[in-house]
Amino acid sequence: MYKDFIFGGEITMVGEIFNDGELDIYKIAKEVTENSVKFKSVTELDSVITFIYDDDKCIYMNSVAEKYTGYSNEEIINMKFSHLFHKDCRKDLFNMHSNVKKKKKKGANDIKLISKNGEEKWVQFINGKINISGKEFILGLAFDITKRKKVEEELEESKNRYRRLLKFMPDGVVVHKNGIIKYCNDYYANLIGYKSPHDILEKNIYSLVGVHEKYVSINQQRLDRVKREGVIPSTEEKFVRKVDNKIIELEITCTLVPFEDDISVMEIVRDISEKNRIEELKEKVKKKTIQLKERKEYDRIRNEFFANISHELKTPVNVIFSALQVMELYKKDEIKSNDSKFNKYLSIMKQNCYRLIRVVNNLIDITKISAGFYEIHMCDCNIVNLVEDISLSVGDYIEKHDIQLIFDTDVEEKIMACDPDKIERIILNLLSNAIKFTEPGGSIYVNMYDRGDYINIVVKDTGIGIPKEKQKEVFSRFTQVDKSLSRNREGSGIGLSLVESLVRMHGGIISLKSEENKGTEFTIKLPVKLVGENCSCYQEDSIKKYNNIERINIEFSDIYNNHN
Repeated sequence: MYKDFIFGGEITMVGEIFNDGELDIYKIAKEVTENSVKFKSVTELDSVITFIYDDDKCIYMNSVAEKYTGYSNEEIINMKFSHLFHKDCRKDLFNMHSNVKKKKKKGANDIKLISKNGEEKWVQFINGKINISGKEFILGLAFDITKRKKVEEELEESKNRYRRLLKFMPDGVVVHKNGIIKYCNDYYANLIGYKSPHDILEKNIYSLVGVHEKYVSINQQRLDRVKREGVIPSTEEKFVRKVDNKIIELEITCTLVPFEDDISVMEIVRDISEKNRIEELKEKVKKKTIQLKERKEYDRIRNEFFANISHELKTPVNVIFSALQVMELYKKDEIKSNDSKFNKYLSIMKQNCYRLIRVVNNLIDITKISAGFYEIHMCDCNIVNLVEDISLSVGDYIEKHDIQLIFDTDVEEKIMACDPDKIERIILNLLSNAIKFTEPGGSIYVNMYDRGDYINIVVKDTGIGIPKEKQKEVFSRFTQVDKSLSRNREGSGIGLSLVESLVRMHGGIISLKSEENKGTEFTIKLPVKLVGENCSCYQEDSIKKYNNIERINIEFSDIYNNHN
């Protein structure tokens, strides 16, 4: 007789089940299946997996168990009962056996059963004592819970993913009820000045961060509204961290959520302090851009003014110059040729007219270039002859100062596009500088080198050189190397800036090498290209000679006084 731990009734087992004192498990199985109607009705339920076992030996399982495990009764008898279960669950199974034998309270365990083909299935396993003809065994009942376990695992995984999402999302998340923090992620804890969420859980949120005085009413309206509506769109508020009194600007989205069997407020917060600072910087940049445009417009107007005033300066100079030319004509007929005083003052007036014309011309051209109104007129010509003619035309001026001029080239002819007038201006300016800064007895070299795709024009002197710290400034507008009030050489400081601009307008570059007391070398690198238009720059010799002399006089006007 035994007490059925499921139904609470009694089952009588009939028949002799012992043979020579040994347990006949086949007889037991037969007694169970054939003579116990009540037991049979329980064991053959479609959803109940039934085992009868003793220690680690199974003596019987029902047809549901056979189908579920894939083993027959004959196979199960010859193997350990625990091997039907996953190795991680065998300890739980052993504890259940011990509890039954010790008559402790019975319970249910979720353990994993392994079928013959290796398939794993979750079952809820319960066991209890059963007495068969005076012999105690263990009756185990298992119910398939694989689907339930799968759902539970999926729910747990979903819960874990949700936790990870909240933990590592780039926004702060805090759940609070009546101001008491129930949950927050790392971002939120760091945002209000704490290392870990554990430091602030179960604390009043307003003891950690205070609402900025300008946003107290906005904050209260937000909390009242979320209780009425359940969810509200984002609002911007300012808070003050209690740990360091730092002001933080937040964008807050608010909603109600179920948490720990109650309804709480969840806030998703984003730090927009940096964003607002960027917006402020953008606004400042916008204002600065407007100011820059206004300044550029002012510079354009100023440049136009300089261009206009330069023309105004040039007009009276031209009148003076014309008058001097007329005086020269009268001089030939009415003034004695030996009137040295007349000649001296006439030369001074003429010299200064040239000087004024040179300054005004440079000023006009540099302002035109700045305003974008300056143009060059390219045509195809032999640049070797052009540079050679310009260099040799100043030979007389250079020899007067006891300076030797040497022209050399590695190519006799190079047809390329350039503006001859501007090339002349470039070379004359460089030669003028070379003369000014080369002492008597020195040398000036003008060399040309054909490099295929480009040509190099080198103007080199053996003069005083340029200090290293001043070399970067020589091409800057209005820059003078010698800025003292008693400069040894005259000059407005515009010339080399104009030269650099003219070279750049030809698509070339100009570079400088200089060493104090050893000399200076300017290298002009011009690209070789053609425009398909031949130059008509070579006028009648007399006209060309007169124009050339005038240009030289103007370009060299600030040299004469030093050597006359």
